[in-house]
Amino acid sequence: MDQLNISDIEGVLGFRFYDWQKKAILSKASVIVLCCGRKSGKTQTEAAKIVLDAAANPGIRILITAKTETAAKELFMYVNQIIRLLKIDTEIELRLTTVLTNGSRIECMTTGPTGFSLRPRSYYRMYIAEAGFMADDVYDAISPCLAVKGTQRVFDSSPWDTSGFFYDAFGDPDSDVYHVSSEACPHIPKEFLQKERRRMGKEVYAREYLAEFMRATDSLIKDPVIYAAVDEKMDPVQTEKDAPVHFVGVDFARFGRDDSAIVWAGYFPELKITKVYRAELLDSRARLTSIVGRLVAIAQDARVQKIVTDETGIGGGPTDALIEKLGKGRVVGVSNQKRNNEFHRKLLKQDLYTTMICAMEEGRLKIFDDQKTIQSLRNLRYKYTSDADLQIFGREDHIAEALVRAVWLPLSGQAKDQGPVWVMRL
Repeated sequence: MDQLNISDIEGVLGFRFYDWQKKAILSKASVIVLCCGRKSGKTQTEAAKIVLDAAANPGIRILITAKTETAAKELFMYVNQIIRLLKIDTEIELRLTTVLTNGSRIECMTTGPTGFSLRPRSYYRMYIAEAGFMADDVYDAISPCLAVKGTQRVFDSSPWDTSGFFYDAFGDPDSDVYHVSSEACPHIPKEFLQKERRRMGKEVYAREYLAEFMRATDSLIKDPVIYAAVDEKMDPVQTEKDAPVHFVGVDFARFGRDDSAIVWAGYFPELKITKVYRAELLDSRARLTSIVGRLVAIAQDARVQKIVTDETGIGGGPTDALIEKLGKGRVVGVSNQKRNNEFHRKLLKQDLYTTMICAMEEGRLKIFDDQKTIQSLRNLRYKYTSDADLQIFGREDHIAEALVRAVWLPLSGQAKDQGPVWVMRL
C-alpha cells in the first residue's frame, strides 16, 4: 500500500483542511481533545486521521465509539467513504467493521448504558464521538481497552458541562487540545450563525457554536452561590481549634462503589456562622465497621456534638452501630425517603439542601477552599419524577452528601444541646 498523506485525502474530498485540522491529523499525542463548535469539521478531521493511521500501521485495531449509535456510525461512515474514494483495498467490509488488506481493523461499537460489551476488547487507538455526553462510569469501563497496546485516545465533542472526563481532559496540560469556534470556520455562513445567535440566546449559542463550556441548566446550586460561600482565607487547622461546637456528616458508600465521605463543620454561636473546614474520603473497599470505628474515634472529642448520617439503605446498619456505641444523644440519622402524608413527615434530602443553599446565599455558611469539595457541590443536579418528587443526584456527590448533613443541625437552629437528642425515624 502506497504511503498516503493529507493532500491525497484533500484531493478526493474536494476541499482543503484548515491548519488546526492538519495539526490534529498528524498529532502523536496520547490524548487529543477536539472541543469544537457545531459543523466545524471535527468528524472529517478524525476520519482522515483514522484512514491515514490504519493505512500506515499494519495490524492495528481502532475503535470508534459513542454513547449513541448515530454518533459513532457518522464517523465510521465517513471513514469508509474516504477509504472507497482513495480505492484502498479492504479484506472485510461489514456493517460495523472494516478490515484493510494490511490487517488494520476499524470497528464501530456503541458503549451501551454501561460500556460492558467493550470490556473484553483491546485496541491501539480509541475515538470517542460526542465524548462530552458520555457518563464517567461508562468511560471508566472502556478506558482499560487501551491498557496493553493502546497509544492514543481521541475525544471529540461540542462542550456540555463543566464536569466529566471530557472537561477534565480539556483542561489537562498534557492533552493536545483543539478549541475551535464555529465562527472561525469560513465554510459556515455568517448569516446563518447570526440567525442562530438570535434564535438560541447567548448561553445556548455559546455552548453550541462558540464551543464554550456552560453549567448544565439542571444544576442544583449555581456557581456564584458556591463560590460566594468559599472562604479562600480560611485556615482549616485554626478553624478546628477555634470552633466551640463541631458537627460531623457522613455518607456511606457501597463496597466497591465511589468512596465514603466524612465532613467536619464548626459552629460559631456568637457569629451565627457555620464553617466547613475538612473533608475526608475513605476508600470504598474499606469495611463499614472500620468507618464506624473512625467515627467513634472522632466522637472522642467532646466538642463534636453530633454525627449526622443517612439511616436509609446502606447507612442503616452503620447508623445503628454508631447509636449502640455512642448513644442516641450523639447520633442523628436522617431519612432520604418520601413523605408518607401531610401528617407523617419524613425529613427529605431536599429539605437538607434547601436549608444549606439558603444559608450559602445569606452568608451563614462558609466552606474551605478545597477543589474536591467545590466540585462535588458543582456536580449536583436535580430533576422531577412523574410523581412530582424532586430527585437530587450527581457524579461524585459523596462529599456534598456528607457536607449537607454536617451543616444541617447548626443551620436549622438545632446546634445547642436540647437534652436527649432524637434519631430521626419519622
